[in-house]
Amino acid sequence: MRKKFVISDLSICNHDQVRERVSLAVKDGRFSNEKDGFKLSLKDDYIAYPGLINGHDHLLGSYYPKVGNGPYLNWRPWDNDLKNSLLYSERKNLTIDELYEIGNYRQILSGVTTVCDHMPHAVTDDQSKKSLIRIIDQYCIAHEISSYELKWGREHEVEIKEAKERDIPFITHIEEGFDEEALQGIDILHEKGGVFANSVLVHCIGCSLQDIRLMAEKKASMVWCPNSNFFMFNQTANIKEFIDQEVNVCLGTDSPMSGGINLLEEIRFAKDFFMKKYSFDLDDKFLMQMVTLNSAKAFKLEGEVGRIKNGLSADFFLIEKNDSHENYYETLVKATVKDIEIVFRAGIPLFFQDKWLPLLDLADLDKNYQKVKVFDEGGEAVDGYLMGRPLDLLENLRKKIGFNKKLPFFNIA
Repeated sequence: MRKKFVISDLSICNHDQVRERVSLAVKDGRFSNEKDGFKLSLKDDYIAYPGLINGHDHLLGSYYPKVGNGPYLNWRPWDNDLKNSLLYSERKNLTIDELYEIGNYRQILSGVTTVCDHMPHAVTDDQSKKSLIRIIDQYCIAHEISSYELKWGREHEVEIKEAKERDIPFITHIEEGFDEEALQGIDILHEKGGVFANSVLVHCIGCSLQDIRLMAEKKASMVWCPNSNFFMFNQTANIKEFIDQEVNVCLGTDSPMSGGINLLEEIRFAKDFFMKKYSFDLDDKFLMQMVTLNSAKAFKLEGEVGRIKNGLSADFFLIEKNDSHENYYETLVKATVKDIEIVFRAGIPLFFQDKWLPLLDLADLDKNYQKVKVFDEGGEAVDGYLMGRPLDLLENLRKKIGFNKKLPFFNIA
């Protein structure tokens, strides 16, 4: 793809603004206001969305199906069930690199270009250098705030102190369960100075109203993973209260071994849950905000991603307009993988449907891409091209496992 190009006559949908019949220019991997590059004309049929941000995943767990026999009291017995399962033994046939490649494709096919991979730096620092998508690599970490947490970082106080000094996120699971210790998670973290503006607190299932108000006061962010929460615990965080208290709420999938197929499914799950629980609709525009601006804010990436704006990384995807939808936010919320027509990260197409090939100025197509058929959750398929060697990866997976393994978030042929 050329370093400088212009897509003309399309609509641009950010979380707070829609612009119609405009041009989108890219120069050297960033959105630009220069309109004199290689031209792609679309005849006003498409909507451009900023690349989505998955606020919580474990790419090392990019496998399927879900494992567990809940509901659980806390996350630890689920982890024991996972590690004692035949599926975990099956997964261990694959290398870390292979699992991360699979995880990359899971994100790309759902319009995700940035992911918070909640894993120790010893894993993510290496993987972020060779990833097709952006794996967030500037963070301090704890696995959880409990005596039975996994030792992913240094002492909590050390990680918290560095996050404050470097102005980077401090990320941890918290109150992922209902035992006495789990329910004290926010109190314990607060005593350590860890509830502050850089805190990204994941799950928060057991959080009380007092906990939520403290997070709001300290301007901490929260990542909601409702699909995973329901699978493991049969309930989730009091999300309406988090929203009412104006906590910065993001959305994440967790790994597919406990959570949703992809972020598009998670968006739909969140919307359906909210209606069933609270008897009114979670606004589509706010759902988009959770997976764009809110996540960019939580992970200190507002100057890089989260919206289509001059100077930011040219991470975006296109969906064809649907006249049956009330607005472009509804189009996103109802989208499945077959609706994602082309995905760019830093101005480079990572996936595109067949129809785009004549419009793109791509060198060494066969070297850089493989032609694939992509299936959505309902079995509908589209033909397209994925960057890398995804078919080789899938074939190697099947050889190592010994049978025709199906991964619904990486359902290609």
